[in-house]
Amino acid sequence: PIEMRGLLTHEVLPRLAARAGGRVVRSRVVRTTGIPESSLADRISRIEDSLGPLSLAYLPGLEGVDLRLTAWDMDPEPADAALNSASDRLRAELGDNAYGTGEDDLARLLLDECRRRRQTIVVAESCTGGMIGERITAIPGSSDVFLGGVIAYANRLKSELGVSDRILEEHGAVSEETVRAMAHGARERLGADLAVAVSGVAGPGGWSPDKPVGTVWFGFAGQSGVEAVRYVFPGTRQEVRARASQFALFGLLRHAKSAGA
Repeated sequence: PIEMRGLLTHEVLPRLAARAGGRVVRSRVVRTTGIPESSLADRISRIEDSLGPLSLAYLPGLEGVDLRLTAWDMDPEPADAALNSASDRLRAELGDNAYGTGEDDLARLLLDECRRRRQTIVVAESCTGGMIGERITAIPGSSDVFLGGVIAYANRLKSELGVSDRILEEHGAVSEETVRAMAHGARERLGADLAVAVSGVAGPGGWSPDKPVGTVWFGFAGQSGVEAVRYVFPGTRQEVRARASQFALFGLLRHAKSAGA
C-alpha cells in the first residue's frame, strides 16, 4: 500500500490530470436527518430539475439521507460556483432537516450551538442505553456542555427521575407521559438547560399491537417546558437504537437553536 500511494501521487494522478485538460469532477454533500427518503424527495422535487448540470444522488444511512451533488467534466471555478449555489438552495428548501455539509457530525454541531448560547445538556436514556451520551462524549471538549446523564433502563430508575407509579401503571414505560416526566426530572435534578429522554421498544421482543417494534418516545425539556414526540423506526435492534440516538441529537439541536429565540 505504501508503494501504491507513492505511485498514485507522483505518477498516475498527474498523468490523469494532464489528460483531463484542467477539467474536474467535484462533489458536495448536504447532510439531512429526521425525514424519510420519500418525504425528502417530495420536498425537493420542485427544484431538482433546476439543479442541472449537476447530478443529485440520494445516499440513505442510519443517521439520515445524504444528498450528493456532483459536477461532471467542468472547469474548477464554474463547478465550485454551481455546487455552492445548489447546496444553498437545497438547505433553504429543507430547513432544519438539512443540518450540515460534507463530514459534519450532528453531535459536534449540537455542542457548538450550545457553546454559543452558553447552554448545558443532560440525557435520560432507556432503550438507547447510553448511545446518545457516547455520541456526545466522542467529541473532544464536550465536557463544557455535556453534564452527563442517567441510563434509566429499569422502571425503578425511571421513578428516581420523577416518573410516578401511576404513570407506569396506566401508560407504561414507553409512553408520552413517561418521557415527559423523565426529561423534566433529568433537567431539574441534574441542573441543565436542556434535557432529552428516550424510551422505546428496540425489539425483537417487548412489543404490543399499539407499541410495535421500533416505537420510540422522545421528551425534550427546556426553559419553556417539555415537548414529546413519537417515532416508529425500521430496522434491527441496533438500527432502531442508532436511529433513535440520531433523532435525539437532532431534537436537542432544534431546541438549542430555538431557546430564547
